[in-house]
Amino acid sequence: MSEYTLPDYTGFLRYHTKWNRKNLGPYEEELFELFGENGIRCQKLVKLQGPAMTRFIVTPDSRADQKKLCGLKPYYKVIFERKDVTVYPHKGRTYIDVPWQSDAVWLGDLLVSESYTTSRGLPAAVGMSLSRKGIFVDLTDIATPHLLVSGSRSEGIGTFLHGLVLSLLLNHRPGDVSFWLCGDASVSFSQYSSLSNVRVCEDEPGTRKMIKDALSLIHRRLDLLARAGCESIYDYDRSMDHIILVINDGDALLSHRRREISRILTDLLSFGPETGVHVIFHAEHPACAADLLDFFQAIACFRTASKEDSVFLLGSDLAWHLGGRGELYLLDGYHEEPRFLQGAGITFLEIKRAVQELSVHSDQISGTVPQSMGFWQKLFARV
Repeated sequence: MSEYTLPDYTGFLRYHTKWNRKNLGPYEEELFELFGENGIRCQKLVKLQGPAMTRFIVTPDSRADQKKLCGLKPYYKVIFERKDVTVYPHKGRTYIDVPWQSDAVWLGDLLVSESYTTSRGLPAAVGMSLSRKGIFVDLTDIATPHLLVSGSRSEGIGTFLHGLVLSLLLNHRPGDVSFWLCGDASVSFSQYSSLSNVRVCEDEPGTRKMIKDALSLIHRRLDLLARAGCESIYDYDRSMDHIILVINDGDALLSHRRREISRILTDLLSFGPETGVHVIFHAEHPACAADLLDFFQAIACFRTASKEDSVFLLGSDLAWHLGGRGELYLLDGYHEEPRFLQGAGITFLEIKRAVQELSVHSDQISGTVPQSMGFWQKLFARV
């Protein structure tokens, strides 16, 4: 019997070999001098040097000091010689964000990281932190079985969704994970339609049919698990693939037959995790999915169309302050505050090459056993 081996994506995905690090040590001294000249007292100043920007986090002694810190924005622009410096308060601290445009993050940077290559679940690539660490959402984690993506379309949502899909495709064999991809005119998933474990639709009627099919599948699986005496897919002693359902335009989907679609999605999100069905749902305006928010512990929020959208999702206007394309905040169910990340870039040619490699490997005939553990071995190795 032939064995499926995963392709070596380092051959066709770009990734950094050496990061361009900027030394901002002298700027800290200038900031402290500026604070002293203005009578500002602060407990500490933390600097985070990331791929997209440098963030200074100042903890002032009082609200009056915090107000003074925010009022010094013109001086920060002079110190850093940039007009796009942003300053804002958040939960007792003041953030000074200095964007740098020279250090792009590519999907390959995330996929060559140890946290990805050693993952035992379903790691969806989200972005890189200011400490240059690849961040993933594990869809097999009980706290993050689904992912909500929100933000203006112009902020890199399409690239982000393709990165999620590819990071999951390149880490698992076709028999372990299947993909149901619902695209539209703005984000097309037609490139993946040649793969045996991918099902694609490109319009709203197709999306409605796909979510109904997914719910029917969940009901069949629940019945199968019950008859086998199993509580979830992880207790089942036979092969049962995980299904990743990606819905790009949630706004349009919920604009027609809202009550019916909302009920179907609620059942999908409720019973999906125990049957191996995971939802990645994108909505430009998060309020349209207000009745579904409780099911999403993992939320990726790009720059929103309005300040109110950011407050609705994150409890603050943090996302409203995002300035660079691909920047986002992540809530993941474990960290109290949203984490700033730089999303990863991926080109059409890289997607095309990845699909070609996956197609070749799915048709290969090999008598050798892969060195890496299979998906189910990885999952059960966690116990």
